[in-house]
Amino acid sequence: GIMNGRGKDLAADANTTRAETAALLIRLLGAEAEQPDLSQFRDADENAWYYGELAAAVELGIMNGTSQNTLAPNNPITREQVFALLSRAFGLQPQDPDAYRVFLDGSACSAYATDAVSALVEMKILTGYTDGTVRPRQYITRAELAQLLYQLFTCVCDDPAELPTSGNVLYRGSEPIPEGYSLDGRLT
Repeated sequence: GIMNGRGKDLAADANTTRAETAALLIRLLGAEAEQPDLSQFRDADENAWYYGELAAAVELGIMNGTSQNTLAPNNPITREQVFALLSRAFGLQPQDPDAYRVFLDGSACSAYATDAVSALVEMKILTGYTDGTVRPRQYITRAELAQLLYQLFTCVCDDPAELPTSGNVLYRGSEPIPEGYSLDGRLT
C-alpha cells in the first residue's frame, strides 16, 4: 500500500514526480497533515490526488517548495533531492560527511545533499551504479525509489509485539516500545 500504479501499470521506468515521492514517504511514515493547507503554493491543486500527502510532507518539514510560492508537484525529482528527503524524513546523519566522495561523480552532489548521500552510503543503502557513479542530478525512476525504500527498512511495523531483534526497523505504532527492547540495528 505504499506505492500505487499509474493507470494500469507501475510505470517502473518512469521518472518519479515530487508529489509521488512525498506521497510515498508519507504513506511509509503513516502520517497525515493536521490541517492540509498548501494555499501559499500557486501550483498545488487542492483537488489533486496528492494534496493531503504533499501537505503532510510540507507540514512535517520533509519537503520544501521550489520557490516561496511553488512546489512543482508534477515535476520529476532528482536522485539527490530524494536522498535529502529521505534524510529529513528519517533523521539520517553520517558519521563521515565525506563518504559521498566514494562515487566517481560524488563532487557533482549539491552541498545540501552531501550529508544525505554520505549517510545512505554508510548504511549501505546507496551503492550507486556499476560504473562507480551516483548520478545525483539525474531524475530518479519509480523503480529506483522503490528499491531505496525497500533497502532502507527490513521491517515496518505498527504493533510493538512485531518488533524484530535485528535489522533496520521503522516503528509506526502508537503503543510504547516495550521496556528492555533491544535491537541489533537501527530503530526509526
